[in-house]
Amino acid sequence: PLMYGLFVMFWMMSATYYPSNDFNKEKWHEDIEKRYELSEDLIDSEILIGKTKKEVKKILGDTFQEWSADNWSYYLGSRPGIMDPDYLDIEFKDGRVVKVRQHSS
Repeated sequence: PLMYGLFVMFWMMSATYYPSNDFNKEKWHEDIEKRYELSEDLIDSEILIGKTKKEVKKILGDTFQEWSADNWSYYLGSRPGIMDPDYLDIEFKDGRVVKVRQHSS
């Protein structure tokens, strides 16, 4: 039973593990399905905070969903072990980024 429990725990950890990499503009555009690997650094480093919409488009591209004039979402792909895809939500105020967060759909 102990070995079985360890095996199950190891399998669950490996099935849900995904690497977290430093944000890289080329990687962001190169593999849309693995953007989730770059999102943590993008959020934590606050790269986008204070940027204009034009600057955000220059960094992340124009493949976003615009929910309102002040809310955009970028598709991040699906993390291993999770069925629903993740999205990067960007909130603007007075034309500049004030908040960046990630959520699963």
